[in-house]
Parts: sequence; C-alpha cells; structure tokens
Amino acid sequence: MHVAFVFDSSSKKIIIYLNGYNVGQSALATSSTGYVGSSGSVYIAMIPFVGLIDHMTGKNTEDNKNFNNIYIYVSIIFSLVIKRAKCASEILNDATLTAYYSFDSGSPDDDGPNFRNGNIFGGVTTVTGYIGKALSFSSTSTYLRSYDISFISKPSIDFSVALWIKPSSIANGAVIIHLSSNSNGGGFCYPITGLDSSGRIVFQLLGGAFADVVGTVPPLNEWTHIAQTYSPSNGLRLYINGVLSGSTGAFNTLGSGNKMYMYVGSLGPSGSGCGVNKLPKQPFIGAIDELRIYTRELSDSDVWVLANQ
Repeated sequence: MHVAFVFDSSSKKIIIYLNGYNVGQSALATSSTGYVGSSGSVYIAMIPFVGLIDHMTGKNTEDNKNFNNIYIYVSIIFSLVIKRAKCASEILNDATLTAYYSFDSGSPDDDGPNFRNGNIFGGVTTVTGYIGKALSFSSTSTYLRSYDISFISKPSIDFSVALWIKPSSIANGAVIIHLSSNSNGGGFCYPITGLDSSGRIVFQLLGGAFADVVGTVPPLNEWTHIAQTYSPSNGLRLYINGVLSGSTGAFNTLGSGNKMYMYVGSLGPSGSGCGVNKLPKQPFIGAIDELRIYTRELSDSDVWVLANQ
C-alpha cells in the first residue's frame, strides 16, 4: 500500500493519504509552526517496523533546508527531496501511476515513481513525438518490453492505460499492447489494445470470454490519443481523443496469478500462440508516445486533461 503524510504549514493541517486518497486529517493550533530548525536527525522505523519500505520521498516548503542525518533501521530504497508539501493530485499520481514512458530520452526508461524501465528490441527508432520524442516501430521484431505490469495478475483490478499513436499503416490491423506471463510473449497471454482488420481501435480483456470495445479508425500519419479504463463496476471504457467512444458495462476479469510482461508494438517472439480475439497477429507500424499506466480507473476529466496536453 502507498502511505503519504503531509503537514501543511499554511492551513495548519496534518493529512494522511492511503493509496492516494485522504483517509484522515487534523487541524493544529493556529500558533503551531511545526519543525523549523535548519538541522536535525530523521529516524525511520526506530521502533521496529517489520516489512518493506520503498520509494520514500519528503518535501518541505523551503528549498534550502535539508536534514544532516537520516537513520534507517530497515532496508529501503528512497530519495529524500526537501522542497515543499505535495498536493492531493500529486500524491494520487505517486500512488497510482504504475509506469510512465515519455520516450523523450529516446529510451524506454520509466519517468514515473516506480522505475519500471523497459527494453527495446529490433530496429526501434526515435522520432519526433506528440510531446518531445517518440518511439517508432516497423516490424514484428521491433518492440518494447517491460516487466511487473500487474493489472491482470489478479482478477478484476482497476487500471487505466493512456498513450498517443501515429500509425503509418493500418492495412492488416495491429497489436499495440500485449500482456504475457512469460518473457518471450507466451504463457498466459493476450493483447489488450490494437487495431482490428478494418483498422479500428480495439480495447479488450478476458473474463469468462473476451469482452471488447471497438472504436473508430485513426487517421494515418496523425497523432491520436487513446485512453482505456477498467473497473469491475464499469467494465471497459474506451476514449479516443478525450471523448468516450464506447463501454461494456460491468464484468469481472480473469487473473494470471503472475506478474506480467508488457509488450508494446507486437506479440513478442513467441506470442503467436496467444488468443487474440478481434486483433490480428500483426505488428504495429508507426510511432507511440506518452504511454501511461495507472492502478486506478481514470475519470472522464482525467482523460480529457491527458488528451489535451
């Protein structure tokens, strides 16, 4: 679980967030200033905490303040940045942004909080993106692979995926995002996003059978924003350029029982035996940019903001 503690000196409030959402707050006396020293020690888990702590950050309102000593009593990975109190939207993003690939460095590094860096294979190239740079895919052997993408590892987990695509060919359809329990693209596997044989955008998930939403055909050599969300209560929702294109209604998904590999651009080297439902077993030909994955169902307004950057 993700836990955030905020002291807001301007409003004199202490706020606790659990998995990105406010679960409690308390107002302090108006005379309270909090800790205002320029030096001191921070103790983490001094009274024994049994478990794991990861990706710890801290912020303060004064950029020039820092802590001289940090005592850590459990094994953790963290960076302590002393800048300011985070707002609610930033905390929600930290808690639910599984991975963010901007591709602006020309690499598949994760620019989000979890460092789920990917690997690229084949002749993936860097091109001008919708924002900054993008990756261009040209054949079955060109793809991006990332690990520990867990939104179908268990049944009926809320998630969202958003990205920009610029197809240069839609003649035979394409796989855009494929999930696999094996590193070669096989195992428990199927594509969730792509273009059908008519070139239409498809979002699909496996429940008792495949459920899917079919959208419109994206224009060639132009950027189109795709967002897809899932929750058990709302089912699949497909957005194209910020506008809801279609939905399925409520249903439950199957889980793989494993952490998943995500392939972007193709089924991977051994994914040809995977069930594909409405998506042909063809690679995506074109560019992809600003790929974001969340462990929550984005709202209509969230999607609109991403599509209108």
